[in-house]
Amino acid sequence: MALFHIHNGVQYNVLAFSNNWNKKLYSDAHTTIRLTNPSRFYVGAVFAELLKGQFIGLVKVEKVVQCSIDKLPEITCYLDTGYNAEETKKIIRTMYRLKPEQTRIMDIILLVKYNPEGA
Repeated sequence: MALFHIHNGVQYNVLAFSNNWNKKLYSDAHTTIRLTNPSRFYVGAVFAELLKGQFIGLVKVEKVVQCSIDKLPEITCYLDTGYNAEETKKIIRTMYRLKPEQTRIMDIILLVKYNPEGA
């Protein structure tokens, strides 16, 4: 998997998706739930989103909220994945190979489509 993507001659960090949960990647703003990583996910960070290796677009981090995996809000889970909180937690635990008893801090990241030209 690529760590960087070149778009219009500029190199961007990649935010990779293997699934377009809830068809969110085609909206102007959406969330993603990831293991906490403050050096990667911070307000102002810009990423090239790739879905199964295909470029979708550029997004900018507008907000990051940390939350224990066990306390993920139902509303966030439904909007992010299209599934309730329990199913979303199962999906996340499978993705990150977490055991049921493992509690991890997650970043709930608000992403907004980004156009570097400002158009």
